Order: sequence, then structure tokens, then C-alpha cells
Amino acid sequence: MKLLIDGEWKDPESGNYTEKMNPSTGEVLEKVPAAGVKEVDEAMDAASSAFWPWYELGSKERSKIILKAADLITAKRKELEDILVAENGKRRIEAIGEVDGVLDQMIYYAGFERKITGDVVEGDNFDRKIFQYKVPYGVVLALTPWNFPAAMVARKLAPALLTGNTIVLKPSSDTPHSAEWITRKFIEAGLPKGVLNFITGKGSEIGDYMVAHKKVSVITMTGSTATGQRIMQKASANM
Repeated sequence: MKLLIDGEWKDPESGNYTEKMNPSTGEVLEKVPAAGVKEVDEAMDAASSAFWPWYELGSKERSKIILKAADLITAKRKELEDILVAENGKRRIEAIGEVDGVLDQMIYYAGFERKITGDVVEGDNFDRKIFQYKVPYGVVLALTPWNFPAAMVARKLAPALLTGNTIVLKPSSDTPHSAEWITRKFIEAGLPKGVLNFITGKGSEIGDYMVAHKKVSVITMTGSTATGQRIMQKASANM
């Protein structure tokens, strides 16, 4: 497994890795890169630099890339099912259902391409009108959980990308492989470099730094109430 920063798959500069075990057999499945603050900064810089070109590409082209990624996942979906069984301990039927959910989310949000519309509102003066535009936020930090490690990646990536945001994705340290696999399919589908960046590491070591980063515009997190409260506290300094 490697980190994805600005379109390049790379090892952590520190050379530090953690071992991910199969919860059923105890077998070592993967050596997971332990990113440091340097890699986090590089990923944030890449996402920030990629934002305007990605936004200006237009929702129609962004939708095509998401649908292409869905096609690539469909063609190799058993690989993702196998990963979910091995890294998460899901039963096969649960893994199949989760991959169905991944595809449903991606296709659903890609379909919003024609629904990103503005509005025209009457102003206070009779001869004035107010034009409302919907624009992306910028860099999205996506933090995904261990229990639905593939479905939550799709749920966070697809709408953020469709609406023109760029992303730094950090999956749970317990289940990073499925997130990396999906990330690779987005890249294979033609996602420009820097639009999606993939960072792994322990939340206790880089989590606070990521959520408080000045280049993050939005944080989307699925996790415990306590974790959410901590994120709000750390991120609020940049509001």
C-alpha cells in the first residue's frame, strides 16, 4: 500500500509502516504507510492547487469520471468484496451488499449533474434581481470509519467530486485497503492529479493536525460522538 499525493503513489518519507491483520486468521494482510505532517501538507497543497481546474471542468465531465469509476468497480467488484471480507471480517453476503451500496451511491450522485442549479430572487428594489449560484467549498477532508469502509468512501467522495470539490481522504487505520482500492479506480477513470489524495496513518498521530489544517474547507466524518466533538474543537480555530 502507498500514499497518493498529487497523482503520485509514494512511500512515507519516514519509512514507517503498520501491519494490518486479518481479524479472522491473524494473517498480515498489508503494510500500511504511516504518513507524517509533511505528507499531510503535501496532500493539502495538491488538493488546493487542483481545485480551480477541477471546478472549471464542469459538472458534466466530472459526472462522466464518477460513472467511469463505477464501471471499473463493477468489472472488478469481487476484488473489493474479497478485501472487505479479509480486512473487515464481513460475511460474504455483507460484502456483496456493501459493494452494491458503493455503486448505488456513485451512480446516484453522478446523476445530480443536471441538478446543480442556481436561482433568481426578487430584490428589495423593484428593478433589481438577486442571482444565486451554487459553488463548491474547496478542499474536503474525508474521514471514513471501519464498519462500512467502502460504502462510506463512496458516499463522501462521489457528491464532493461531482460538485467540484477536491479531497484528502483518510480512512480508518483498521480498514484502509478498501479505501485505497476505490481510490485507484477513480484515478484509473481519469481523475486529474491532486483532485483526490489518499493518506493513511494513526489518527492519534496526524488526526488533530489534519482537522485543524488551514487549507481544509469542509470536514466530513463518520464516527463516534466523542470523535466528532474533538474534531469540532480542533477545527473551530480555523472557522
